[in-house]
Amino acid sequence: YRHGGHGVEYVNPEVHAVRRADGWEARVDARSLPEIRISRKYLAMLEDPAATPETKAYIRERIAAAKALREAVEKRHDTVVAVAQEIFDRQGAFFEAGLKGLKPLTMQEVAEATGVSLSTVSRTVNGKYAATPKGTVELRRFFTQGVKTGAGEEVVRDEVLARLRELVAAEDKAQPLVDERLAAQLKESGFPVARRTVAKYRSLAGIPGA
Repeated sequence: YRHGGHGVEYVNPEVHAVRRADGWEARVDARSLPEIRISRKYLAMLEDPAATPETKAYIRERIAAAKALREAVEKRHDTVVAVAQEIFDRQGAFFEAGLKGLKPLTMQEVAEATGVSLSTVSRTVNGKYAATPKGTVELRRFFTQGVKTGAGEEVVRDEVLARLRELVAAEDKAQPLVDERLAAQLKESGFPVARRTVAKYRSLAGIPGA
């Protein structure tokens, strides 16, 4: 469950992370998919000589629509599995370290890897949750923006922001840390970002200048 504006909101994870020898497998809960069946009654009416041609034409039209809907549901299922599996494969460290183990990942990267459109990836992960050993996590949470470090590496922006807040919270308020000093301390923490990046992210975090 999660806390929302109207109290506690319970969520039903549609995707489940299942341990396998070489990583984690994404499985979609079949109970979350609508079951679409074609009535035997209407199939029998197609063979009924007493049924009018108009009635049979209508039934054929409805059966075709039902089959198309069933195919769409199956395609959606396959898309959810493909997108979730790509996320799990790329964010394998999450299953060991939790959210701190996330790496920079964009929806565009997943779209290109799975062969679907960016908008399809966005719709697929929107409002959907995965049951994992680290708790129930919204699929959108696996996408994180990256920050280029001075060494050309890319780190997760949220980690930089979190460490920045920690440094400011622990500073001597009589002698607040300037951006150059914050950059130096971030480097010591494993985030060698430039001073201008510190200024940008300090602003994003709502932290005033020294």
